[in-house]
Amino acid sequence: MITNPSFAELSKGRFNRYQLTIVAAKMARIVNEEYISLREAIEQRKQLAIQRGGDKNAFDSYMNPRYRDERAVRVAVDKISNNECTIEILDPSDTAAQDSDEN
Repeated sequence: MITNPSFAELSKGRFNRYQLTIVAAKMARIVNEEYISLREAIEQRKQLAIQRGGDKNAFDSYMNPRYRDERAVRVAVDKISNNECTIEILDPSDTAAQDSDEN
């Protein structure tokens, strides 16, 4: 359970718990995907380095230790807390109008 920062600090009075939970989950998924793609790229470079006789550990510094050592949800909550992402809450009437315009 994440208790720091608090819900009040994260929401700043603009979001309810449900909205904040959805945002944190989506952000955690993005963080996880970034980690996976970065890890795969580093592994490919390590394999090339091994084939060429180079140092396979030379690429370890490319991995963001924050992504490697912390859980994705913790990183996501920190990003929300530090305003590293933008949260937009769509008005349901706007999305309904868009859906009817597209059909």
